[in-house]
Amino acid sequence: MADLQEYLNVNPWSVSAEDIAGQLFAASLFPYLAFLWFLSRPETRMPRLANFGFQFLLVFVGMTIPAGILAKVWYNEKLANVDYLHGGAESFLTVTNLLIVIGMRQAIVDEVRQQQQVQQGVTATVSGEKGDWAEVTASAVLGRVDSKGGGRRLESSVVAGVAVLLGALSVFSDAHPEPWNALSLPTWAIHVSSLVEWLIAMGLIWQYADVRRNPAWKGLTWGMLPLHSSGICACTYHFFYNASQLDFLVGLQAFLTVVGDTTCALAAWRIWQSEKNLPTPATDTHPQTQPQPQPQPQPQPQQASRLPDGATVAQYSGGGAGGGSPLKGWEDLGELFGQDSNLSFGLKLAAISVAVSAAVKYGELYLDLPFSPSLTPALAIIGVPTLLNSVKWALRSRNSSADLPF
Repeated sequence: MADLQEYLNVNPWSVSAEDIAGQLFAASLFPYLAFLWFLSRPETRMPRLANFGFQFLLVFVGMTIPAGILAKVWYNEKLANVDYLHGGAESFLTVTNLLIVIGMRQAIVDEVRQQQQVQQGVTATVSGEKGDWAEVTASAVLGRVDSKGGGRRLESSVVAGVAVLLGALSVFSDAHPEPWNALSLPTWAIHVSSLVEWLIAMGLIWQYADVRRNPAWKGLTWGMLPLHSSGICACTYHFFYNASQLDFLVGLQAFLTVVGDTTCALAAWRIWQSEKNLPTPATDTHPQTQPQPQPQPQPQPQQASRLPDGATVAQYSGGGAGGGSPLKGWEDLGELFGQDSNLSFGLKLAAISVAVSAAVKYGELYLDLPFSPSLTPALAIIGVPTLLNSVKWALRSRNSSADLPF
């Protein structure tokens, strides 16, 4: 019987999960390049900084290759077990997501301002080196910003809650010793912030669809969903300390990357096709080629907050990305911090990411689950958030009377 078990444990193709993952990650590059090509078409009108952010992802991909080689040559380990190489490579993903988020934040305000100016028959004026954006208001854009300062209190509440949680765990239970290959706090923070930033980017793109009056942009939000689940796979693998019993998750992560890159490429193609039929900003401003828009009553602008770099983000009212959905998520931070400067937004996001990372890194030491790796709970950790994410966007699609993307 023991001999039979030994034979059953032999892989007849001598192919490991890491081998399969490597092939899938390589294959995912082709649909991603197609995605970038469609985004970069002038007719697509992808905001320039956000477009650069998606392109910058190739830097992250390029950095993981030498990092993985060095981990194998220097330490005879997989990249996930060499923290400084792992975290250093992953940091480029955080930069990627920040570029996308900042680019979409600016694009939403700029687009609404331009539409207002066309409706009011005025020409934008720019003063100074960095510009002076007009105050803009719109409905169904950026959502309702909490006038009572909820956005300002959120990060302190998260930090305080994590401190209380870890304190209670240390009092009422004993901690497991931390394994040698546990992620450091900075590396965990990079992973958490990347997941949160990706969700925020999804929400901002959803709002940009409302601003552009083009539901095809919402298809890109849907297209990005498998890539978020791919990130959850990576974090789940690290939650179980990169246990070899769960190497399947690496292959699943790679598979979801292929799927996500493909759905993003399809979504970008749809945007490219649909935007061709919309008037260009230049055409909008020429009455001789376009009918003069009828004056419409404009909502009274609320007080706008001046950004240090000269930009202005107004306090909006409307549904925003939430779209009346009963399910809220991390993407709503884009609305909650809508009046913050890019620097303030980044600092608040960093504080929340570090706090959540501390809860995961130190909190899991008080649990038995991470030290008994099993595929069933691991898949549940991936599947439940993915399901909730899908339901959330489906509800928002229904509430906004938008068609499903594909």
